[in-house]
Amino acid sequence: MSELDLILAAAAGAVLLAICATLWALAQRRQSDARIEALKTQIATLEAGAEAAQASAEAFDSALLAVEDGHALLASGEESLAACISALGLADSDPQHVVAALMRADPDHARRLRALFERGEACAFEVQGTGGRVAVEGRAAGALAWLRLSAVVGEDAGLPTAPRFAAFLDSRATPAWIAAADGSPVWVNAAWLAAVDSASLDDAAAKGLSFDKACDALAAEAANLGQKREALRWSSFAGRRRAFQITAQPLEGGGVGVWTEDVTELEELREALKRHVEAHDETLNHIADAVAIFSKTKRLIFHNTAFADLWGLEPAWLAERPTHSEILDRLRQRRRLPETADYTKWKAAELDRYEAL
Repeated sequence: MSELDLILAAAAGAVLLAICATLWALAQRRQSDARIEALKTQIATLEAGAEAAQASAEAFDSALLAVEDGHALLASGEESLAACISALGLADSDPQHVVAALMRADPDHARRLRALFERGEACAFEVQGTGGRVAVEGRAAGALAWLRLSAVVGEDAGLPTAPRFAAFLDSRATPAWIAAADGSPVWVNAAWLAAVDSASLDDAAAKGLSFDKACDALAAEAANLGQKREALRWSSFAGRRRAFQITAQPLEGGGVGVWTEDVTELEELREALKRHVEAHDETLNHIADAVAIFSKTKRLIFHNTAFADLWGLEPAWLAERPTHSEILDRLRQRRRLPETADYTKWKAAELDRYEAL
């Protein structure tokens, strides 16, 4: 075998090895994509399930309306809805008309409801009707917006907002409380007391106990700004460290309502997904062959070190996730691509490969 034959054989072997490595990387990518999609689906299911479970629990002695794409349906609480309709002075029980009446009652209420329907922003307010008052609480869960309506009657009708809010928070299984303007709790529910292992709020205050100092600061911030504030915090609860979504909402008449949602399982899944993606990227980054992955919109979503080194592209620029077209243009400007008589036509043919896949 001549020297030329040996060179050709070595080159063919190198090409075959590169092809095998690329095919292996693609197979690993498909498996990883399937795993990532499964984790995303599980996260979405947990989010929807948590919101739906909360909405169902809060529907006791209240009407629950589901709103999707501007259409309102009664999910539960027909008798409670009738009481709300009476308080609002409406002639029929169509949930669509009820939502319209809530929006007509006050421009601020209309703004809050639009924010709920369009952007999923939670809201809580009271509407004064011709026959009484209706308490409204709105939450988003996936594509649905949930409205919890309760007619305020009897002794409750004369209570200020904070005490009524306290009555709602007292039944929650996770810590919830009402704070003063400086963030210090002035009322707490049983779950809060259990979390700090104290028999009463006075006892907890005497010992300087708090569910979470950062939550107290969040409540003070909400009071000072007059705006709802939210944060994710990890705190000890029921014997283990758990993740809580904290919401601090200023109340009419003074004080700040603070409530928590246990999102531990969701956050742990997010961390698992993050670790999985990072491990996958690290695997591809150790491959000697250049690998670049583009999204359906032809934008770079991953590249390994070999890809940046091969084409002499700056990692900082690649981190901005340029499009395939922008990468080709930069390579042409730096004369890293073969000269062609019609570059525009050649680039269009390269980008058309997305449509052929």
